[in-house]
Amino acid sequence: MGNVDGYNNLGLLYLQLEDYQQAKQALLQALESDHVYAQHNLAVAYHRLGELEAAERWYLISFSQHGNLQSLENLGHVYGESGREVEGKALVAASDKLYEDQPLNDYEQSLIDRLLA
Repeated sequence: MGNVDGYNNLGLLYLQLEDYQQAKQALLQALESDHVYAQHNLAVAYHRLGELEAAERWYLISFSQHGNLQSLENLGHVYGESGREVEGKALVAASDKLYEDQPLNDYEQSLIDRLLA
């Protein structure tokens, strides 16, 4: 019926069913209506499809616009899968530290600053 929550929930259902193409389509519909979780969920669909560049883009958007720490952690995993292991591990660690309200080290902070620039 065009309900933005419906599209997001449908996308989540397809993610659970491991039908990532259908998830991507439903989440793109949710995204058109600016659903707050659609960016992260769409990134998950791209990530599971192995479309790492698209996953990276949507995780970054979700983190920068909404401060979604799960998106930051997942972005670290995408970095690791893309051959940027050092940066990836640092982003995962930064996500954990931010969640626990702990200070970041200089390298982690520089990565976050660069992502948000």
